[in-house]
Amino acid sequence: MPTRDTKAEISGDEAFIGSENYSTSSSAENREMGLILHGREAAQLRIQFDQGWRLAG
Repeated sequence: MPTRDTKAEISGDEAFIGSENYSTSSSAENREMGLILHGREAAQLRIQFDQGWRLAG
């Protein structure tokens, strides 16, 4: 099974989920992908993230 290295940033009613690292080489040298979510979809991501965080203990 391939490894997943996904990051998410959620703020208010917007969210980003993708593979990018916070570095110059990530955006300049790698093939990265991501989605920007708004409204209900961002809220659903927040709920899913919070549930996973609670389960992780």
